[in-house]
Amino acid sequence: MLLRKLQLLFCFLPVFNFLHSQDSTNYKKLKTEQIQVKDTTNPVANNWASFISVGAGEGYCATANAIGLAGTVSLAYKSHLFSLSGGGVYTSRDKLLTSASYFEYGYMGFLFGEKIQYKHIYVSLSTGFAYTNLEYSVNNLKTDVQTYQYLKSGVSIPVELKLFALSYKSVGIGLGASKIFILNSKYAPLMFTATLVLGNWTSKK
Repeated sequence: MLLRKLQLLFCFLPVFNFLHSQDSTNYKKLKTEQIQVKDTTNPVANNWASFISVGAGEGYCATANAIGLAGTVSLAYKSHLFSLSGGGVYTSRDKLLTSASYFEYGYMGFLFGEKIQYKHIYVSLSTGFAYTNLEYSVNNLKTDVQTYQYLKSGVSIPVELKLFALSYKSVGIGLGASKIFILNSKYAPLMFTATLVLGNWTSKK
């Protein structure tokens, strides 16, 4: 009887080995397919990216403030940022009748900086060189006489900070701040803006 059972076991042993080898092969194939599956639902930052941002806000210089506009066209490679940037504020001459001070300025220049980008967050800090015109005046409202005027034009060093909440495809919103240091000037205009950005900073894997 024992001999008979041993004979049966040796007869079925090749079958068991075959089935086990098939299971192992299928398992390895399944694991390989799972490893090769790419996640196409999460965007990744492009090595090269370009975008344009426009913003509106308020500018300040000494005791004066005014409505301001700013715009930037940028090209980025990984964390490095290169931008053509400009902006300024304009005050209507009618404001001289109701305000003790007013100012105007405008600048245009080339900036370079660094950016930090996550899935939906973008932060950048840039500086460079620009050309700036600035006018700042103080008036005596009682006599309607201009008591002080400061005019300055020349090379400046802008510093720009931007923070964006980026959407999945190509639109984002955020905040911007810029400080303009005009060479040999006693004043450095400051502006804060709410900003809209359009670009191609992310792509699918």
